[in-house]
Amino acid sequence: MSSSVTNSQAKGGPAIEWAARLIPGAGTAFTSGKLKHPRSSHTRLRLSERAAICEAPNQEQRLSEKVVRFLMPSLFAVQEPQARWIAPDFALITVNWLLLGACGVVLRLTLRNAGLLQLQHPPQWPSSLLAIGVINAALITLIAQAEGLYRSPASAVERRRLLAKSVFLAMLVLAIASRLRALPVGIDSIMTAALLHMAVLSGWRGLSERRIRQNAGERSTKNVLLIGAGETARRIAQYVQKHPEEGRCIIGVIDKPHSPTNGATGPRADIAILSRRGFVDEVIIAGIPDREVLTTLVSEVRRLRLDLELAPDFEAMPVAQNRGDTLAGYPLISLHKESVPKTGLRIKRAFDLISAGFAFAVLSPLFVVIALMIRLDSRGPIIYAAPRAGLKGRIFRCYKFRTMVSDADKLKAELRGQNERSGVLFKIAKDPRITRVGTWLRRYSLDELPQLWNVLKGDMSLVGPRPHPLDDVAAYDLEHFSRLDVTPGITGLWQVSARRDPSFEHSIELDREYIQGWSLGFDLHILLRTVVAVVRGSGE
Repeated sequence: MSSSVTNSQAKGGPAIEWAARLIPGAGTAFTSGKLKHPRSSHTRLRLSERAAICEAPNQEQRLSEKVVRFLMPSLFAVQEPQARWIAPDFALITVNWLLLGACGVVLRLTLRNAGLLQLQHPPQWPSSLLAIGVINAALITLIAQAEGLYRSPASAVERRRLLAKSVFLAMLVLAIASRLRALPVGIDSIMTAALLHMAVLSGWRGLSERRIRQNAGERSTKNVLLIGAGETARRIAQYVQKHPEEGRCIIGVIDKPHSPTNGATGPRADIAILSRRGFVDEVIIAGIPDREVLTTLVSEVRRLRLDLELAPDFEAMPVAQNRGDTLAGYPLISLHKESVPKTGLRIKRAFDLISAGFAFAVLSPLFVVIALMIRLDSRGPIIYAAPRAGLKGRIFRCYKFRTMVSDADKLKAELRGQNERSGVLFKIAKDPRITRVGTWLRRYSLDELPQLWNVLKGDMSLVGPRPHPLDDVAAYDLEHFSRLDVTPGITGLWQVSARRDPSFEHSIELDREYIQGWSLGFDLHILLRTVVAVVRGSGE
């Protein structure tokens, strides 16, 4: 066993302290009324101040989650992978009706100008089509959800069949309403819309599934640890590999304790280690284990804050079609589900997109000025693009304005002996690699501005743990990987409270505090403190 794992276990406390998945806002340092003080005595938020920022918005967030669940129809109480299909289907169906209305207006104008159609008034776009489109979209998606289209059908043929059935039934309802004169559209328009729906939805699904297969490791993929190495586990693993559009990725397969067989990657005793290394979100048990083993697994997975699903082998028994979620033809029984603040995280992402896009547009003249200054000051590229470890350890290119000489990375190894930071971080107060313009850019943190593009791409957020270079990540102990459970940010709690603290362990501690106590209000507070720090020129 690696030294990092041994050291982690020797530090005291159960494995949960270093192996558990960190869920934003799911746990906070204020629940007990006490705060574990960081080792450094540098500036940090006061307990009462941080509690007011973190706990109150978390209560508001829980209230918003309850309101959404109350208003959402039970058929649409879906998981995120299903919502990724339902929302575009709804939008495309609505847009199809708007396009039909526009095409109808153009066709009537063309026929009138050609003298083939006599009209007393110029044709107008029927405003009722928007309402009809929304109603039609709701009907199709509701029927498709009830039929199981969004619950992992077994094959592409089955998906097309369920889509055609959903469109047919929904259009049949519209046709009956049209015959009863309840809708201001004719049967010909409804038939045309049905054909358009099938063409557009089928085409979009084909392109989306192809794109997902090409980008199987994208950010939205759920990492899965599969327990069981029998026939059931083999079929599930093969199915997940062939269907990345399901939003799952098998990162490991575990058999019985100390007997890895049939391609299994480790013993069950190493669930904590494998889940931490692989950034596991969900554990799936293939088959039905004995009661004692199942009880142990449920307890361990709950402590690790992972989702747990059971895929029993019911091949010998008839299973009701389209009842609940299935995987590779096996029913999925949820044994434990972690509460993730999806609504809050979506709002956070929307805020990132709007704020980063606005800042990018407003600051574009400054970008040009900085680019000219860098070009005139030293040789080399204007933008420094370096690989960084992001969410769940996925590598992305992080952009900054170049503040060092062009061969700075090669000189880094020679300067390791002058490192003023503890742990894996590397920092020198008077780094000889920094250029004259680079010193000024770093002082006001202007070198970070190109990371607004990383925010727009989704690789980063405005607020979150800072992304570390790959050589620093390679030196992580196992307990350090928990900071990668969330999207990295341009600024974070460490930047505004202990930026000059040389302790790497303290920075990790602050990252964990931020994740566990996360809220939208906390993000806003950190952003405001960041603006103050930038104006004061407190960067290094």
